[in-house]
Amino acid sequence: MSGIDEEGTMTTPAGWYDDGSGTTRYWDGVQWTEHTAHGAQQAPVPAAPVAPAPPPVPVQTTSYPASPQQIAYPGAGEPPAKKSKLWLWILLGVGAIVLIIGGIIAAVVALVLNATSGPRDAYAGLVDAWRAGDCGAEYALLSDATAGGLTESEYCAESDYSWFAELDDWETRVTSTDIVNSDATIIATETYTSDGQEYVEVWQYDFVNVGGEWLLDGVEQVS
Repeated sequence: MSGIDEEGTMTTPAGWYDDGSGTTRYWDGVQWTEHTAHGAQQAPVPAAPVAPAPPPVPVQTTSYPASPQQIAYPGAGEPPAKKSKLWLWILLGVGAIVLIIGGIIAAVVALVLNATSGPRDAYAGLVDAWRAGDCGAEYALLSDATAGGLTESEYCAESDYSWFAELDDWETRVTSTDIVNSDATIIATETYTSDGQEYVEVWQYDFVNVGGEWLLDGVEQVS
């Protein structure tokens, strides 16, 4: 049997053939060998073609993300930096200053109100006495100079409150209080209506402190 190789040449496959001399000899596909059918040596069994080794299969490896414990973050493992508390101390300092200033202002206002409360209370007492026509209450708030040296009965005998009845909607408002030692001055704006006409008057009331009690020592109309 014969075949055609890759170059187009007729070839005979390996096997036992008559070599032309009457001897059966082994043909290896290319040439005659020394092996004969009647020789002492057996014909070699043609080795099976060895298939080329397959290329190595690449080992696929799967990369997994590192665990949170393995991930290195900037500053990982270091204690967090302490935030500055300077702004807090500044805020507390400003608040303390505001409270101190507010306390000082409140104290000054309280002192002023306390110092001026005496003359103001005396003036308010006079207004109430005039509204009520209470001569005894008025006399108790007069200095000796204002009472003209009269006793309460003598003074009240001459007092006349009919003028107050002629005033409609009489209102008073203290606009200022000045105290110098034992003397005090109150400026009050008084409004009222008489005979259908509205009046606005400014009066000055002078008080004097006698034995710790503020007494009316003079009255005059300013405007």
